[in-house]
Amino acid sequence: MNKKFIVKNTLIFAFMLTLLVSQANKAYTEEVSRADSLIKAKKHFSFAVQYKNNEKYDDAFRNYEASIAYNDTVYQVHYSFADLLIKMDNIPYAKREFLTVFTLNPNHYKSIALLSKFYFESADYDSALIMYENMYRLQPEQLTILESIASLREHTGKIDDALDAYSELIAKGNDNYSNNIKAATFAEKLEKYETARDFAIKALEKKPDDIDALNIAIQTSLALNDTESAINYLQRISQVDAADTKSLIRLENLYRSGSDIEQLIATLKEHHKRMPDDADIIEELAERLMQTEKPDESIEFLRKGIEIAPDNGKFHILLGNYYQEKGDNQQALREYGLALKDAKWKSSAQQFIWQIEEPETASEKAEREFFNRPDPKNQ
Repeated sequence: MNKKFIVKNTLIFAFMLTLLVSQANKAYTEEVSRADSLIKAKKHFSFAVQYKNNEKYDDAFRNYEASIAYNDTVYQVHYSFADLLIKMDNIPYAKREFLTVFTLNPNHYKSIALLSKFYFESADYDSALIMYENMYRLQPEQLTILESIASLREHTGKIDDALDAYSELIAKGNDNYSNNIKAATFAEKLEKYETARDFAIKALEKKPDDIDALNIAIQTSLALNDTESAINYLQRISQVDAADTKSLIRLENLYRSGSDIEQLIATLKEHHKRMPDDADIIEELAERLMQTEKPDESIEFLRKGIEIAPDNGKFHILLGNYYQEKGDNQQALREYGLALKDAKWKSSAQQFIWQIEEPETASEKAEREFFNRPDPKNQ
């Protein structure tokens, strides 16, 4: 065998052996160092706890810092240190230690709960929400935590997520009025009309006369083109509030669009009871009654309307129509003549007058003007 080859391989082997021994020594040294650090960390931690229990907080503080300097991976040490920092009223530093606990052990409930408290008290609601969500992850049976999550999502403008939380609360049995009306409100804002109406109906089961729930039921029914349900809820809301007129106006509009004259008249009569001096209501009511061939009933409203607004030409025209139908043309002409004073209705009034008295021809007009000329002798 080649002598040079043997020498070369012997040198390579010796080098590799030296390298392996060196690495082994280094690993051993590091292991010894880690073990030594752990021993020192435990010793300082033990001292720290003793000092804390004896209320020697400065000494405890120094030993906690020393322990963590030797080993910072034990979450229990950070938690115990955070407890000391609370006793020392050093909340910012305590929060940092609780965050370290959360990083090392995301399932440490007490640290998460305290962080949620600190964040909430400092109005850092986004961070508080994250902590509450982690608390609920660990204790999903605690519905009070879910209530806090729903409230914080609402407060921070996370409407979609808030709706999810309130829906979950209701599904898990916490289906009180407050949760249902909030879920209905958020669903309506998100244009989830079926969902919104369902929650509004559940809210009405808790409070049958609730105005907010009724309004959501009305709006969502209209959005779903369910006019019949909208009318039903509008009728209910108009009965709940004796002073309400907005619901009556909306009912009237629906009855007009659906050509339901009988219901329109009934609603106008109720509207008139609540606003007896509103001339517009009286005017439409009288006109609608005449359209349904109830002219005698319309007269009382016309006369009251004329008392309230004597210069309203529409009232005089309607009353003139009534007399004309009865064959009393003189009374009709009298009312039409009064309507001529109202510029808005003057043209219509003149047309009705001409139905009774034909307008004079050009020759008749010329003849009338000729005979009505003043006598020159008298000038």
